[in-house]
Amino acid sequence: MEVSDDLLKKFKERMRISHNSEDSNLKELLSFSIAD
Repeated sequence: MEVSDDLLKKFKERMRISHNSEDSNLKELLSFSIAD
């Protein structure tokens, strides 16, 4: 399942992450957590 930018944005807001340096790592992490 693809991690959308919208989902990434919501996750970052929830975790209070404002910088973009971790985006690719976060996307990878999220893709594992939502994979069936």
